[in-house]
Amino acid sequence: MITKNASNKPTQISLFRPLLSNEHGGSVILAVCFVLGSWLAKSWNWSTSIALVTVFAAFEAQVPLVSLVRRRQLDIRNRLWAVIYGTITIVGAGWLLWKHPILVRVYAVGALVLIAHIWGVFRRQRRNVVNELGLFAGLCLALPTAFIATSGYMADYLLGLWLLSTAVFSQSIFTVRIRLSGDAAIPGAVQHLVSSYIIVTGLIVTNLLRAELVWLLLIPTTKLLYILQRTDRYRQLRLAQIGLLETGLAILYALGVIYYI
Repeated sequence: MITKNASNKPTQISLFRPLLSNEHGGSVILAVCFVLGSWLAKSWNWSTSIALVTVFAAFEAQVPLVSLVRRRQLDIRNRLWAVIYGTITIVGAGWLLWKHPILVRVYAVGALVLIAHIWGVFRRQRRNVVNELGLFAGLCLALPTAFIATSGYMADYLLGLWLLSTAVFSQSIFTVRIRLSGDAAIPGAVQHLVSSYIIVTGLIVTNLLRAELVWLLLIPTTKLLYILQRTDRYRQLRLAQIGLLETGLAILYALGVIYYI
């Protein structure tokens, strides 16, 4: 076994210990969206399993990539896991694209999100609202990816459902800011909710989303109203408690989509 020496070389154990994201909320959203997409496809096959491994490898790949960009140095462990996750993602995505060429549309959006995220990290703007909104949109791509990989086609409602999911889940960007910054973050949360209603209304008018799905916006609406009425109490919650709340609401959202579709 390799041990750490005077030159601070990493041990074999630390080198091969997987780099995993500490963004547990992101993992939950990714999992919920993927399960929802596969459930809507009414099946689970080899393509679904490969897609599952691929999307989670792509999600974890941002950990070493962000670290490499942020530190501006070629750390060997980050390079190793960037290569491992990147290889899994490229091989899996390539095989799925060969089987289902229509996935190129999803890949194009995902690539844009990843490039924008890495650029935001490079510019020291990782927590910029626009950057975080893009990241949530990327996570919600797990839904159409799972559906297309399983069924082989793109349903008419996938675009609208992807945007609805992004609107619902991305509200946590602003509610967490209320937890950290207090009343100063409230206007942003309200603007986001109003924008969500406008976007969903547009999707319904253009027949990209079923009208009954608008009821699912009651989830972020109720949450925000509760926070506005009990801001001080909400700010006393631990982040772990907020994480459990968000997980429960994500599952509730998935059940709502299943019920209406």
